[in-house]
Amino acid sequence: MVGGNGAISASATSGLVVVYVTTSPDVCTLGGVNNSTVTGVKGGTCTITAAQPGNVNYLAAASATQSFTVGLGRQTITFGAAPNLEAQGTATVTAGGGTSGNPVLFSSLTPNACSVSGTNGSTVTGGFLPGACTIAANQAGLDGYYSAAPQMTQNLVVTPKSQLSVVIQTVPSGLNFTVTDSDGTNSYTAPHLFAWVPGSTHTVTAASTQPGITGVRYLFTNWSDGGAMTHALIAPAASATYTAAFATQYQLTATTGGHGTAIPAQQWYNAGAYATILATPASGYVFSAWTLTGGSGAITNPAAAATSVAMNGPTVVNGAMAQLAPANLSATIVTGNKSGIIGGIRVWPISIRNTGSAAADGVTLNGVTLSASGACKPTVTTDSLLPLAYGTIASPGSVTHTIQVNFAKCPSLTKFTVTVSYVAAGGIAGANSFTGVTQ
Repeated sequence: MVGGNGAISASATSGLVVVYVTTSPDVCTLGGVNNSTVTGVKGGTCTITAAQPGNVNYLAAASATQSFTVGLGRQTITFGAAPNLEAQGTATVTAGGGTSGNPVLFSSLTPNACSVSGTNGSTVTGGFLPGACTIAANQAGLDGYYSAAPQMTQNLVVTPKSQLSVVIQTVPSGLNFTVTDSDGTNSYTAPHLFAWVPGSTHTVTAASTQPGITGVRYLFTNWSDGGAMTHALIAPAASATYTAAFATQYQLTATTGGHGTAIPAQQWYNAGAYATILATPASGYVFSAWTLTGGSGAITNPAAAATSVAMNGPTVVNGAMAQLAPANLSATIVTGNKSGIIGGIRVWPISIRNTGSAAADGVTLNGVTLSASGACKPTVTTDSLLPLAYGTIASPGSVTHTIQVNFAKCPSLTKFTVTVSYVAAGGIAGANSFTGVTQ
């Protein structure tokens, strides 16, 4: 066969040395002692001629020939050491071949488990799942010289893809988040360590708000990778940490003890912010001062109804109100002949005055009554029907109403008494009487 060699032998009856010559030097060559070693160089028929030229004692012998077939050279493929191969990972296979000069070509006999690419198919890529991968190696022959090498195979074990460490944490620490992936949807408390396969997809969600201790909550602001509150994470090729940041908020509660209104009554503020508060007293009250009744906030100006609070923590403030002195109503009447005699009619003004410290609301003139001595029966008329509502009388302040008294049938020097009655909100009620004598 090509590349092989062997010895040839022939003898003459004279006992003289036989000389060999190839008549097909493209198929075989001769060498060695007396050219007695034949080497195949190409597939085909090799013809060797043996001659013995004789000597002084012997004539030359007649030439003799012998032919034989030189077969094609054989090639053998030898694999290198089997590489490690992970699912979705890559590895390089190697193999040495015969002397034809043709490359060794690789292919996958298990395409679901692995595939080949790159130079001569030497790069092997593992499938998505672990399993068995079989790689075939082939080498073509060289026409007339070498036959194709027998196919050789190498078995590779596709191992599970290596997992890497991924940490999800929150600032502040200890808050919750959820992850949705092939394991379903699960809730975790940060920080939490995961072992994820590179390239795998995991959807992370941070709640918009999370409760803390009483008066404290946490408001989502951002993920460290710039993703939305809910977004997909593709596990990277190296260990990584992802952080969900939250703003700390404190609750402000403002009260007035039921004697007014506080704005806002309850609100959330970022830690360190200043909250504006306003206390408005109810009727009959005046603002006194803000006091801190719970938490750790700081009131900027406690004496001002409108001020601010530094939100250093959950805060409860109370706007204290002082009760004003109640309204004090009294009625006076100017009797006599102030407007002259009009057919026995007197025109008198009635004044209801508030001398208290607070305004009087819902003031109403309930009635005016008049009594006289003897047979005199004076009558009272007004310019509107009673009761007569005045509304609010400020402090101090007064309202005036005019009445007419008809003394037409009463003699002079008749003694009379006028009584004025009134009421106001808050249970205020009173009456004042005035005595006089007709002229």
